[in-house]
Amino acid sequence: MVVSRRLIGRGLAAIVAARFALARSKMTDGEQQRVKFTPERYRREAARVRREAEATENEAVRQQLLAIAQQFDAVAETMERAD
Repeated sequence: MVVSRRLIGRGLAAIVAARFALARSKMTDGEQQRVKFTPERYRREAARVRREAEATENEAVRQQLLAIAQQFDAVAETMERAD
């Protein structure tokens, strides 16, 4: 059975978002104030990883970094839909 990278990425994003939601639900209000699991945080991280990809000369590494950035974006999208 062949599974696409996009499907795997979406599945991983859903798992990560669910774990963060669970972790956040177990935190006190003060703890939530100190640790911000926001979609914006993951979008910023995706942008940072894309900048690293642009600066990388190795094509295999560049593709891996771009895939990681897509996963950060997928997590942000999942979190936005969950709110």
